[in-house]
Amino acid sequence: MIKKTLFVSGINLAGKLLGLLKIIILASIYGAGSQYDAYVVAYTLPTLLPQILTTIITTIFIPQFHKRDRNTKESWQGLNVLFTAVLFISLTATILLYFFSHQIVVALAPGLAEGTIVKAVSLFEIMSISTFIIGSSSFLISLSNAREKFYLASLDGLIINSIIIVYCIIYSLDSNIETIAKLIIIGFFIHFILLIISNRDTIIKYIRFSFLFKHEDFLKPISRSIPIVIGYIGAVASGIVDQWFTSYEDNGSISVLSYATMLYLLPMEVFGKAIMQTYFTRFSTTSSYPDRLMRSYNEGFKLLLFVVLPISLYLMISNEVLISLIFERGEFSSDDAHMTSLVLSALALGLSFRIIAYFNYRLLHAVNKSWIAISIGLVGVITNLILNNILSIYYGLIGIAVATTISLLISAVISCMLIKKYYDINYTVFINVNLIKITATSLTVLLAYNWATGLVFSDRCLFTSCTIIYNYLILIMIPIAFIFLGYLLKIQEVVDAIKFIASK
Repeated sequence: MIKKTLFVSGINLAGKLLGLLKIIILASIYGAGSQYDAYVVAYTLPTLLPQILTTIITTIFIPQFHKRDRNTKESWQGLNVLFTAVLFISLTATILLYFFSHQIVVALAPGLAEGTIVKAVSLFEIMSISTFIIGSSSFLISLSNAREKFYLASLDGLIINSIIIVYCIIYSLDSNIETIAKLIIIGFFIHFILLIISNRDTIIKYIRFSFLFKHEDFLKPISRSIPIVIGYIGAVASGIVDQWFTSYEDNGSISVLSYATMLYLLPMEVFGKAIMQTYFTRFSTTSSYPDRLMRSYNEGFKLLLFVVLPISLYLMISNEVLISLIFERGEFSSDDAHMTSLVLSALALGLSFRIIAYFNYRLLHAVNKSWIAISIGLVGVITNLILNNILSIYYGLIGIAVATTISLLISAVISCMLIKKYYDINYTVFINVNLIKITATSLTVLLAYNWATGLVFSDRCLFTSCTIIYNYLILIMIPIAFIFLGYLLKIQEVVDAIKFIASK
């Protein structure tokens, strides 16, 4: 399982690194201004809704898939009804998004200037097409995950980001934001075709349109999906709430929040998502065996802490040089970099809370306690709304980021308390010598990093060739120094990883 997690993490990492490069290029072209604000508003909902559908279908599909042998056409009847329903929902959502684009944009970001709203509506109409493509892909992604082809779900990032990077390099400052939106659609379509090709044997043999909506294999999982649907509507609501309040801030604030959020979610998308995908499958297959289930949970939880804690500390206390290095060029000013750094620091404090909460939700879904997971998520949404309403008045964009962190903390604590209640798990076992070693090693490396970068960063001499190379070398040394010190201190995960690599 760890090997699969590492492989999926590698695919995710490649896609996200290309995504980071894409954002760097777009930031240099558009900076933190009205055009990128419009792009963010237009991109969010048409792509987020089908991605949520993918998560919902996967949550339903994988446990259902493993309940019986899927080697006859009859055994696929219920799943084929699900396939038919997914296509219908995706098509309907696409039509609604396209024809009500203006009303939706105004509802998402009412505080934007009129010109920005007009641009956002134009982009939104283009991006609405992606809803059908990604929604249709959701069934195939679920099928791939059930067959443990986890890497297929992550290929869209590699494809889309590569296309946009090549386009921006060729056309540079002459690049058009509408063309970029169209290239995103093309990338999603290519991913869809690859999913079909990779699953063609199963599709040809078993997948058919089916309208037997009363079929038991469809009704039971759909009834269990109702709390999941409500929960992910809540998950969407958190981002929409943040964007709604941010639209009333200064021009470019949505862009700044988007840049900071991208960096903040990068560890979640690369490592956290891979861990949750692989362990959710194990939770589903061991849900009837509490001892085995808890062993899997303990293993996954320890892995999460090892990966996320050092990254959270870095993004919280050492991100200023990173943001200046990767973003501060072209139209992205030093003021934009400073504001992005402040927002990222506030968000990074909640990164560990977010990943722990989402990991716990996967366990609760796997053991058919979805309503509990959803209720916790809705508490977080309500908390976020209340805190946004208060903190944004006094602290602006920073207050919006802090509100997100506090709501995630509450969700993580509640989910851990309930899992402890149901499975009598002792979370204090995770606060051990190994965790202290991880924390101490991380802080030591970061203190050395801050000192080393401070030698040149204090004078803001970041853009001479020597200082750029120097700072990137220091940045690269962070994981190397962590692994070296971790091995000396015998951090269990570091030792195991080195042994695994050596054996291969």
